Amino acid sequence: MKIIFLSDVHYKGLDDPNTPLLLKFLESELKASDVLVIVGDLFDLWVGYDHIVYAEYVPVLAKFYELKKKGVRIVYVEGNHDVFLGPFFTEKLGVEVLNREGLVVIDNKKFYLHHGDGIDKRGLFKKIALGFLRSKGAIVLSRLIGPNLLWKVGQKLSHSSRQYGSVVSGARDRYRDFGKKTLIEKNCDYFIVGHTHIPDEYEVAKGKWYYNVGDWVRNYTYLEYLDGTFAIKKAK
Repeated sequence: MKIIFLSDVHYKGLDDPNTPLLLKFLESELKASDVLVIVGDLFDLWVGYDHIVYAEYVPVLAKFYELKKKGVRIVYVEGNHDVFLGPFFTEKLGVEVLNREGLVVIDNKKFYLHHGDGIDKRGLFKKIALGFLRSKGAIVLSRLIGPNLLWKVGQKLSHSSRQYGSVVSGARDRYRDFGKKTLIEKNCDYFIVGHTHIPDEYEVAKGKWYYNVGDWVRNYTYLEYLDGTFAIKKAK
């Protein structure tokens, strides 16, 4: 059993310098994989519409479609940059979508997946903003604004979140503590998280592990599970 975990690529579209690397990665690393897990923020902006997808993302979406046709199971945890993946992912691509966090069973093991936004302390304004982005009101507003204007606004607002790991002091330890607590409360085998852009591994107890997948903004890391063994690897 081979599982690939990917998080915080923040893919910005056709002009993104990471485009060739990402397409090559999806083609080469996943052709022999059984499961792909996106731990949030693969895209720098995604708000789902029923019948509209962003043209900038079509090459990556086509790879997802190819993977599903080959029988690869795809699980996607919504991040704070892809807050509502919508019916295109669930109905057209057959992707299992989790709203920010959730438990999945793979290879007879319990994986608790969490993008990571909301774990750390934040100001009142950020709490309100995060709550609104995940509300039905935000979905209605996105329909009124339309995809073109939403794309322009989203590009201007996304920069600060991509720099998370370099500016939030002590994030690694706080996330480890949260992962440990979750593993005990949920009685899971593994806690997998992203968001901080800090790749990390930590043995909570015998047989129970915490992993942060890292990012493709600075570290270009991903997490591989192969027949019960984990490894944090670099894509380049």
